[in-house]
Order: sequence, then structure tokens, then C-alpha cells
Amino acid sequence: MTFVGGGRSCVGFSFSQLEMRVVLASLLMNFTFELSEKPIHWNISAITFPSTGKDSLKPEMWLKVGRYNAE
Repeated sequence: MTFVGGGRSCVGFSFSQLEMRVVLASLLMNFTFELSEKPIHWNISAITFPSTGKDSLKPEMWLKVGRYNAE
């Protein structure tokens, strides 16, 4: 059975969620994230998404990613 059935139908569902949380936590601890200088425009439609221009239909949100330096 796939993950669509939820946590009770798939044995690995909870394990996969835990694994994704561990990866996310390690990324957040080792990198810094900040917005770029490009202006962000939120396109309001059936699905709201960010883009870098009012006329752009391409969902994008530029981020500056850097190494975290603990001093």
C-alpha cells in the first residue's frame, strides 16, 4: 500500500516522516537562508505561489544559501 492511506495503512509512513524531519533539521543547523534582492510578487489564484515578477507565471523564490559558521 502507498502513503496515501495514511499512517495506519503503511508501516513505513511514520519512519519516512521522521527521516524527513531529521534531514530538514540537519540542513537548518548547518546552513543559513536569506531572501535575495529580487522583489517577490505573490500570485493569487487557485494555488498561491511566489514569483519574481508580476507578469511571471513561473513559481520561483530565490534564496541565498550559505554555510553556517559557529564562532
